[in-house]
Amino acid sequence: MDKLTHVQQAIGHLNSTSLTVASPVSNGGAAAGTNATAKAKSDKVWSKHTLRDRVRICFTAFGASLVMAGVIMPFVSSVIMVGLYLALPNLSVSLSPVLHLDPHSKWYTLISSGLLATILWLVVALLYTPFSTAKVANMRSYGLLRGRLCQLKANLDIEGPDNELEMLEAKFADIKTAVDKIKEIKRNIPSNTSCQCNQAAQTDALACYIDISKMFHQSPTGLLWVLSTGYLNAWSLMHHAEEALIEFECIEEVVREAMHDKLAIQGSTISGKDELLDKLVQAVTVLDPAAEVYFKEHQPDKNGAVINELTEAFKQKAFKQLMVQNGLDSDIKSKTGPNAASLARVALREVRSTLNDFRDKSREEIVRARNKLLASIALTGVVTHILLAIAILN
Repeated sequence: MDKLTHVQQAIGHLNSTSLTVASPVSNGGAAAGTNATAKAKSDKVWSKHTLRDRVRICFTAFGASLVMAGVIMPFVSSVIMVGLYLALPNLSVSLSPVLHLDPHSKWYTLISSGLLATILWLVVALLYTPFSTAKVANMRSYGLLRGRLCQLKANLDIEGPDNELEMLEAKFADIKTAVDKIKEIKRNIPSNTSCQCNQAAQTDALACYIDISKMFHQSPTGLLWVLSTGYLNAWSLMHHAEEALIEFECIEEVVREAMHDKLAIQGSTISGKDELLDKLVQAVTVLDPAAEVYFKEHQPDKNGAVINELTEAFKQKAFKQLMVQNGLDSDIKSKTGPNAASLARVALREVRSTLNDFRDKSREEIVRARNKLLASIALTGVVTHILLAIAILN
Protein backbone atom coordinates (compact mmCIF):
# COMPACT_ATOMS: atom_id res chain seq x y z
CA MET A 1 0.00 0.00 0.00
CA ASP A 2 2.90 2.36 0.70
CA LYS A 3 4.25 1.81 -2.82
CA LEU A 4 0.79 2.31 -4.33
CA THR A 5 0.32 5.53 -2.34
CA HIS A 6 3.74 6.75 -3.48
CA VAL A 7 2.83 6.01 -7.10
CA GLN A 8 -0.49 7.86 -6.83
CA GLN A 9 1.19 10.90 -5.28
CA ALA A 10 3.90 10.88 -7.92
CA ILE A 11 1.31 10.64 -10.70
CA GLY A 12 -0.48 13.63 -9.25
CA HIS A 13 2.79 15.57 -9.18
CA LEU A 14 3.55 14.64 -12.77
CA ASN A 15 0.10 15.70 -13.93
CA SER A 16 0.45 19.03 -12.10
CA THR A 17 3.75 19.72 -13.85
CA SER A 18 2.52 18.36 -17.20
CA LEU A 19 5.42 15.96 -17.54
CA THR A 20 5.65 14.78 -21.12
CA VAL A 21 6.87 11.75 -22.99
CA ALA A 22 7.35 11.82 -26.75
CA SER A 23 7.42 8.85 -29.09
CA PRO A 24 8.47 8.34 -32.69
CA VAL A 25 5.40 6.13 -33.11
CA SER A 26 2.59 8.10 -31.54
CA ASN A 27 3.59 11.70 -32.18
CA GLY A 28 1.07 13.64 -34.24
CA GLY A 29 0.15 17.03 -35.62
CA ALA A 30 -2.94 19.03 -36.38
CA ALA A 31 -3.76 20.11 -39.91
CA ALA A 32 -4.29 23.71 -38.90
CA GLY A 33 -0.99 23.95 -37.03
CA THR A 34 1.59 26.57 -37.94
CA ASN A 35 5.18 27.29 -37.02
CA ALA A 36 3.98 30.06 -34.74
CA THR A 37 1.74 27.63 -32.89
CA ALA A 38 4.56 25.14 -32.54
CA LYS A 39 6.83 27.87 -31.18
CA ALA A 40 4.14 28.90 -28.70
CA LYS A 41 3.81 25.35 -27.48
CA SER A 42 7.57 25.04 -27.22
CA ASP A 43 7.61 28.16 -25.06
CA LYS A 44 4.83 26.61 -23.00
CA VAL A 45 6.93 23.51 -22.37
CA TRP A 46 9.92 25.63 -21.32
CA SER A 47 7.68 27.78 -19.12
CA LYS A 48 6.90 24.72 -17.01
CA HIS A 49 10.40 25.14 -15.57
CA THR A 50 10.90 27.81 -12.97
CA LEU A 51 13.70 30.34 -13.31
CA ARG A 52 15.70 28.41 -10.75
CA ASP A 53 15.23 25.20 -12.76
CA ARG A 54 16.36 26.91 -15.96
CA VAL A 55 19.50 28.28 -14.31
CA ARG A 56 20.24 24.89 -12.76
CA ILE A 57 19.79 23.08 -16.08
CA CYS A 58 22.02 25.53 -17.94
CA PHE A 59 24.80 25.43 -15.35
CA THR A 60 24.58 21.64 -15.14
CA ALA A 61 24.95 21.36 -18.91
CA PHE A 62 27.89 23.77 -18.94
CA GLY A 63 29.55 21.96 -16.04
CA ALA A 64 29.23 18.62 -17.79
CA SER A 65 30.68 20.07 -20.99
CA LEU A 66 33.56 21.54 -18.97
CA VAL A 67 34.38 18.11 -17.60
CA MET A 68 34.27 16.43 -21.01
CA ALA A 69 36.30 19.17 -22.70
CA GLY A 70 38.73 19.09 -19.79
CA VAL A 71 39.76 15.56 -20.70
CA ILE A 72 41.88 16.77 -23.62
CA MET A 73 42.76 20.26 -22.34
CA PRO A 74 45.99 19.15 -20.55
CA PHE A 75 47.31 17.96 -23.92
CA VAL A 76 46.17 21.17 -25.60
CA SER A 77 47.83 23.24 -22.90
CA SER A 78 51.04 21.25 -23.32
CA VAL A 79 51.04 21.88 -27.07
CA ILE A 80 50.48 25.60 -26.52
CA MET A 81 53.22 25.74 -23.90
CA VAL A 82 55.79 24.01 -26.12
CA GLY A 83 54.77 26.15 -29.09
CA LEU A 84 55.22 29.39 -27.14
CA TYR A 85 58.51 28.22 -25.70
CA LEU A 86 59.96 27.38 -29.13
CA ALA A 87 58.31 30.05 -31.32
CA LEU A 88 58.49 33.00 -28.89
CA PRO A 89 61.65 32.69 -26.82
CA ASN A 90 61.57 36.43 -26.00
CA LEU A 91 58.01 36.37 -24.68
CA SER A 92 59.21 37.04 -21.13
CA VAL A 93 60.76 40.35 -22.19
CA SER A 94 57.53 41.48 -23.83
CA LEU A 95 55.28 40.56 -20.89
CA SER A 96 57.55 41.59 -18.03
CA PRO A 97 56.08 45.14 -17.77
CA VAL A 98 52.58 43.68 -17.59
CA LEU A 99 53.12 40.82 -15.14
CA HIS A 100 55.84 42.53 -13.14
CA LEU A 101 58.11 39.51 -13.10
CA ASP A 102 61.75 38.96 -13.82
CA PRO A 103 62.34 39.43 -17.56
CA HIS A 104 64.52 36.35 -17.55
CA SER A 105 61.94 34.18 -15.78
CA LYS A 106 60.56 31.15 -17.61
CA TRP A 107 57.22 31.35 -15.82
CA TYR A 108 55.93 33.62 -18.58
CA THR A 109 55.56 30.67 -20.93
CA LEU A 110 53.66 28.62 -18.36
CA ILE A 111 51.35 31.49 -17.39
CA SER A 112 50.65 32.47 -21.00
CA SER A 113 49.93 28.91 -22.11
CA GLY A 114 47.71 28.40 -19.05
CA LEU A 115 45.67 31.53 -19.81
CA LEU A 116 45.28 30.65 -23.48
CA ALA A 117 44.33 27.06 -22.64
CA THR A 118 41.76 28.24 -20.08
CA ILE A 119 40.13 30.62 -22.57
CA LEU A 120 40.06 27.88 -25.20
CA TRP A 121 38.63 25.45 -22.63
CA LEU A 122 35.74 27.79 -21.81
CA VAL A 123 34.98 28.40 -25.48
CA VAL A 124 35.03 24.69 -26.33
CA ALA A 125 32.88 23.87 -23.29
CA LEU A 126 30.35 26.50 -24.32
CA LEU A 127 30.16 25.05 -27.82
CA TYR A 128 29.90 21.52 -26.43
CA THR A 129 27.04 22.39 -24.06
CA PRO A 130 24.22 21.20 -26.38
CA PHE A 131 25.90 17.78 -26.54
CA SER A 132 25.65 17.29 -22.78
CA THR A 133 21.87 16.83 -22.85
CA ALA A 134 20.07 13.51 -22.62
CA LYS A 135 18.62 14.03 -26.09
CA VAL A 136 21.95 14.60 -27.86
CA ALA A 137 24.58 12.80 -25.75
CA ASN A 138 23.38 9.44 -27.11
CA MET A 139 20.62 10.10 -29.60
CA ARG A 140 19.99 6.46 -30.48
CA SER A 141 19.61 5.32 -26.88
CA TYR A 142 17.47 8.36 -26.09
CA GLY A 143 15.20 7.72 -29.06
CA LEU A 144 14.76 4.07 -28.13
CA LEU A 145 14.01 4.98 -24.52
CA ARG A 146 11.42 7.56 -25.48
CA GLY A 147 9.76 5.14 -27.89
CA ARG A 148 9.65 2.35 -25.31
CA LEU A 149 8.44 4.81 -22.69
CA CYS A 150 5.56 5.80 -24.94
CA GLN A 151 4.65 2.13 -25.46
CA LEU A 152 4.75 1.64 -21.70
CA LYS A 153 2.49 4.65 -21.27
CA ALA A 154 -0.02 3.14 -23.69
CA ASN A 155 0.11 -0.30 -22.06
CA LEU A 156 -0.55 1.25 -18.65
CA ASP A 157 -3.42 3.37 -20.02
CA ILE A 158 -1.85 6.57 -18.73
CA GLU A 159 -3.82 9.60 -19.83
CA GLY A 160 -2.66 13.17 -19.47
CA PRO A 161 -1.34 16.21 -21.33
CA ASP A 162 1.71 15.71 -23.50
CA ASN A 163 3.20 19.07 -24.46
CA GLU A 164 5.78 17.61 -26.84
CA LEU A 165 3.00 15.70 -28.57
CA GLU A 166 1.00 18.91 -28.88
CA MET A 167 4.00 20.62 -30.46
CA LEU A 168 4.11 17.97 -33.18
CA GLU A 169 0.35 18.11 -33.58
CA ALA A 170 0.87 21.69 -34.69
CA LYS A 171 2.93 20.44 -37.63
CA PHE A 172 1.94 16.97 -38.78
CA ALA A 173 -1.72 16.24 -39.50
CA ASP A 174 -1.14 12.68 -40.72
CA ILE A 175 0.41 11.59 -37.43
CA LYS A 176 -2.41 13.31 -35.57
CA THR A 177 -4.87 11.13 -37.50
CA ALA A 178 -2.88 8.02 -36.59
CA VAL A 179 -2.92 9.00 -32.92
CA ASP A 180 -6.69 9.50 -33.01
CA LYS A 181 -7.17 6.07 -34.57
CA ILE A 182 -5.02 4.46 -31.86
CA LYS A 183 -7.13 6.14 -29.18
CA GLU A 184 -10.31 4.97 -30.91
CA ILE A 185 -9.06 1.38 -31.03
CA LYS A 186 -8.21 1.48 -27.32
CA ARG A 187 -11.69 2.84 -26.52
CA ASN A 188 -13.30 -0.02 -28.44
CA ILE A 189 -11.39 -2.70 -26.52
CA PRO A 190 -13.82 -4.34 -24.08
CA SER A 191 -13.01 -3.84 -20.42
CA ASN A 192 -13.53 -7.53 -19.60
CA THR A 193 -10.57 -8.76 -21.61
CA SER A 194 -8.93 -12.10 -20.99
CA CYS A 195 -5.82 -10.41 -19.58
CA GLN A 196 -5.69 -10.88 -15.82
CA CYS A 197 -4.28 -7.75 -14.21
CA ASN A 198 -1.91 -8.01 -11.33
CA GLN A 199 -2.01 -4.93 -9.13
CA ALA A 200 1.47 -5.44 -7.72
CA ALA A 201 2.94 -5.76 -11.22
CA GLN A 202 1.02 -2.70 -12.41
CA THR A 203 2.30 -0.75 -9.42
CA ASP A 204 5.88 -1.76 -10.26
CA ALA A 205 5.45 -0.69 -13.87
CA LEU A 206 3.89 2.63 -12.88
CA ALA A 207 6.69 3.33 -10.40
CA CYS A 208 9.30 2.67 -13.10
CA TYR A 209 7.44 4.89 -15.56
CA ILE A 210 7.38 7.70 -13.01
CA ASP A 211 11.07 7.35 -12.18
CA ILE A 212 12.11 7.44 -15.85
CA SER A 213 9.86 10.41 -16.58
CA LYS A 214 11.15 12.32 -13.58
CA MET A 215 14.70 11.58 -14.68
CA PHE A 216 14.08 13.06 -18.14
CA HIS A 217 12.18 16.03 -16.70
CA GLN A 218 14.29 16.97 -13.68
CA SER A 219 17.73 16.07 -15.05
CA PRO A 220 17.68 16.66 -18.81
CA THR A 221 21.39 17.60 -18.78
CA GLY A 222 24.47 16.74 -16.80
CA LEU A 223 27.28 14.28 -16.32
CA LEU A 224 24.89 11.35 -15.89
CA TRP A 225 24.05 11.58 -19.62
CA VAL A 226 27.53 12.51 -20.82
CA LEU A 227 29.03 9.59 -18.90
CA SER A 228 26.06 7.36 -19.93
CA THR A 229 25.21 6.39 -16.35
CA GLY A 230 21.80 8.01 -16.77
CA TYR A 231 21.05 5.80 -19.76
CA LEU A 232 22.05 2.75 -17.73
CA ASN A 233 19.62 3.68 -14.95
CA ALA A 234 16.84 4.47 -17.42
CA TRP A 235 17.26 1.17 -19.27
CA SER A 236 17.30 -0.76 -16.00
CA LEU A 237 14.01 0.85 -14.97
CA MET A 238 12.53 0.31 -18.42
CA HIS A 239 13.44 -3.37 -18.37
CA HIS A 240 11.91 -3.80 -14.93
CA ALA A 241 8.69 -2.17 -16.12
CA GLU A 242 8.52 -4.39 -19.21
CA GLU A 243 9.07 -7.44 -17.02
CA ALA A 244 6.09 -6.40 -14.90
CA LEU A 245 3.92 -6.08 -18.01
CA ILE A 246 4.26 -9.81 -18.61
CA GLU A 247 1.97 -10.52 -15.65
CA PHE A 248 -1.03 -8.68 -17.11
CA GLU A 249 -0.53 -8.54 -20.87
CA CYS A 250 -2.72 -10.64 -23.15
CA ILE A 251 -1.50 -14.15 -23.91
CA GLU A 252 -0.76 -13.44 -27.57
CA GLU A 253 1.58 -10.57 -26.68
CA VAL A 254 3.28 -12.64 -23.97
CA VAL A 255 3.90 -15.48 -26.45
CA ARG A 256 5.28 -13.06 -29.03
CA GLU A 257 7.72 -11.63 -26.50
CA ALA A 258 8.66 -15.15 -25.41
CA MET A 259 9.61 -15.95 -29.01
CA HIS A 260 11.86 -12.89 -29.06
CA ASP A 261 13.40 -13.85 -25.71
CA LYS A 262 14.04 -17.37 -26.99
CA LEU A 263 15.99 -16.08 -29.99
CA ALA A 264 17.89 -13.59 -27.82
CA ILE A 265 18.90 -16.25 -25.31
CA GLN A 266 19.96 -18.70 -28.01
CA GLY A 267 22.26 -16.11 -29.58
CA SER A 268 23.81 -14.96 -26.30
CA THR A 269 26.60 -16.18 -24.06
CA ILE A 270 24.49 -16.02 -20.91
CA SER A 271 25.23 -18.76 -18.41
CA GLY A 272 22.59 -21.44 -17.89
CA LYS A 273 20.79 -20.59 -21.11
CA ASP A 274 19.60 -24.18 -21.62
CA GLU A 275 17.78 -24.06 -18.30
CA LEU A 276 16.29 -20.67 -19.18
CA LEU A 277 15.09 -21.95 -22.54
CA ASP A 278 13.51 -25.03 -20.97
CA LYS A 279 11.72 -22.90 -18.41
CA LEU A 280 10.53 -20.53 -21.15
CA VAL A 281 9.16 -23.37 -23.31
CA GLN A 282 7.36 -24.97 -20.39
CA ALA A 283 5.77 -21.68 -19.37
CA VAL A 284 4.58 -20.97 -22.91
CA THR A 285 3.14 -24.47 -23.15
CA VAL A 286 1.10 -23.88 -20.00
CA LEU A 287 -0.15 -20.49 -21.24
CA ASP A 288 -1.01 -21.61 -24.76
CA PRO A 289 -0.42 -25.27 -25.73
CA ALA A 290 -0.97 -24.40 -29.39
CA ALA A 291 2.14 -22.17 -29.32
CA GLU A 292 4.39 -25.08 -28.36
CA VAL A 293 4.95 -25.91 -32.02
CA TYR A 294 6.89 -22.66 -32.45
CA PHE A 295 9.34 -23.57 -29.69
CA LYS A 296 10.07 -27.20 -30.65
CA GLU A 297 13.38 -26.46 -32.30
CA HIS A 298 15.13 -25.83 -29.01
CA GLN A 299 17.62 -28.52 -28.04
CA PRO A 300 19.85 -27.97 -24.99
CA ASP A 301 22.68 -29.92 -26.59
CA LYS A 302 23.06 -30.78 -30.26
CA ASN A 303 25.24 -33.81 -29.52
CA GLY A 304 23.01 -36.70 -28.67
CA ALA A 305 19.94 -34.49 -28.60
CA VAL A 306 17.58 -37.24 -29.80
CA ILE A 307 18.85 -39.72 -27.22
CA ASN A 308 18.55 -37.15 -24.46
CA GLU A 309 15.00 -36.33 -25.53
CA LEU A 310 13.93 -39.98 -25.51
CA THR A 311 15.62 -40.56 -22.17
CA GLU A 312 13.92 -37.55 -20.64
CA ALA A 313 10.53 -38.59 -22.03
CA PHE A 314 10.95 -42.09 -20.58
CA LYS A 315 11.90 -40.65 -17.19
CA GLN A 316 8.92 -38.30 -17.18
CA LYS A 317 6.50 -41.09 -18.09
CA ALA A 318 7.89 -43.43 -15.45
CA PHE A 319 7.79 -40.67 -12.86
CA LYS A 320 4.16 -39.82 -13.65
CA GLN A 321 3.12 -43.46 -13.42
CA LEU A 322 4.89 -43.80 -10.07
CA MET A 323 3.20 -40.64 -8.77
CA VAL A 324 -0.26 -41.86 -9.86
CA GLN A 325 0.23 -45.31 -8.35
CA ASN A 326 1.12 -43.78 -5.00
CA GLY A 327 -1.65 -41.15 -5.05
CA LEU A 328 0.83 -38.28 -5.31
CA ASP A 329 -0.41 -36.88 -8.59
CA SER A 330 -1.53 -33.53 -7.13
CA ASP A 331 1.57 -31.83 -8.49
CA ILE A 332 0.74 -33.09 -11.98
CA LYS A 333 -2.82 -31.84 -11.75
CA SER A 334 -1.64 -28.48 -10.45
CA LYS A 335 -0.03 -27.80 -13.82
CA THR A 336 -3.49 -27.35 -15.27
CA GLY A 337 -5.00 -25.74 -12.18
CA PRO A 338 -6.32 -22.18 -11.91
CA ASN A 339 -2.94 -20.82 -10.80
CA ALA A 340 -0.98 -22.48 -13.59
CA ALA A 341 -1.26 -19.49 -15.95
CA SER A 342 -0.18 -17.04 -13.24
CA LEU A 343 2.81 -19.20 -12.34
CA ALA A 344 3.74 -19.48 -16.01
CA ARG A 345 3.72 -15.68 -16.32
CA VAL A 346 5.92 -15.45 -13.24
CA ALA A 347 8.35 -17.91 -14.81
CA LEU A 348 8.46 -15.90 -18.05
CA ARG A 349 9.03 -12.74 -16.07
CA GLU A 350 11.94 -14.37 -14.27
CA VAL A 351 13.45 -15.50 -17.57
CA ARG A 352 13.12 -11.98 -18.96
CA SER A 353 14.63 -10.55 -15.78
CA THR A 354 17.67 -12.81 -16.11
CA LEU A 355 18.10 -11.86 -19.76
CA ASN A 356 17.74 -8.14 -19.02
CA ASP A 357 20.20 -8.38 -16.15
CA PHE A 358 22.71 -9.92 -18.55
CA ARG A 359 22.11 -7.09 -21.03
CA ASP A 360 22.37 -4.36 -18.41
CA LYS A 361 25.59 -5.76 -16.98
CA SER A 362 27.14 -6.03 -20.44
CA ARG A 363 26.19 -2.43 -21.21
CA GLU A 364 27.48 -1.32 -17.81
CA GLU A 365 30.86 -2.95 -18.43
CA ILE A 366 31.21 -1.08 -21.72
CA VAL A 367 30.29 2.24 -20.13
CA ARG A 368 32.64 1.65 -17.20
CA ALA A 369 35.52 0.82 -19.55
CA ARG A 370 34.84 3.94 -21.60
CA ASN A 371 34.75 6.19 -18.52
CA LYS A 372 37.97 4.62 -17.21
CA LEU A 373 39.58 5.33 -20.56
CA LEU A 374 38.54 8.99 -20.36
CA ALA A 375 39.92 9.25 -16.82
CA SER A 376 43.20 7.65 -17.93
CA ILE A 377 43.48 10.10 -20.82
CA ALA A 378 42.93 13.06 -18.50
CA LEU A 379 45.42 11.77 -15.92
CA THR A 380 48.04 11.10 -18.58
CA GLY A 381 47.57 14.61 -19.94
CA VAL A 382 48.00 16.20 -16.51
CA VAL A 383 51.18 14.20 -15.77
CA THR A 384 52.59 15.03 -19.20
CA HIS A 385 51.86 18.72 -18.72
CA ILE A 386 53.55 18.77 -15.30
CA LEU A 387 56.66 17.04 -16.65
CA LEU A 388 56.90 19.49 -19.56
CA ALA A 389 56.51 22.42 -17.18
CA ILE A 390 59.31 21.08 -14.98
CA ALA A 391 61.54 20.59 -18.03
CA ILE A 392 60.94 24.16 -19.24
CA LEU A 393 61.56 25.67 -15.79
CA ASN A 394 64.81 23.77 -15.43
